[in-house]
Amino acid sequence: MNRRNITLGTILLAALILILMAAVTPTSAETGLVAYYPFDGDTNDHSGNGNDGTTHGATFVSGTSGQALSFDGVDDYVSALVNINPDVMPQMTMAAWVRPDDGSPIRQVISHDNGGYARSLGIDHRGGGTGWSAFSGSGSVLGYHPVTIGEWVFVAAVYD
Repeated sequence: MNRRNITLGTILLAALILILMAAVTPTSAETGLVAYYPFDGDTNDHSGNGNDGTTHGATFVSGTSGQALSFDGVDDYVSALVNINPDVMPQMTMAAWVRPDDGSPIRQVISHDNGGYARSLGIDHRGGGTGWSAFSGSGSVLGYHPVTIGEWVFVAAVYD
């Protein structure tokens, strides 16, 4: 996979993916919006920045409002040419609405695939327990929050 791709592949249903880059003096969330994927029938970037995604095996299903994507947890993912490495985006927020059907680690919702997963957000077991965690890119998983199977939850990671 291209080093500049982010991967959105898990056993989770994702209804919304946001990637925000902090501006020096942001006046609104839209000022630094890099990508926005509502997954309502397509994987197009609705931020206006043209960072459209490509679906690899994931299928559209009914979501809580509109559609969502369903991933098999094996080889389904969505790729997009957005580089979220710290050298490109030292400050950023990534967030998603997800519903896990399985709480097994390691299941990434958003990750930068450069062979070392410089940043990721998903289910992990290396942050003190199995749950929602963020990977810092420095080799450590930042904490965890328990996962509730079958429940929609909003997850986010802020890097500053």
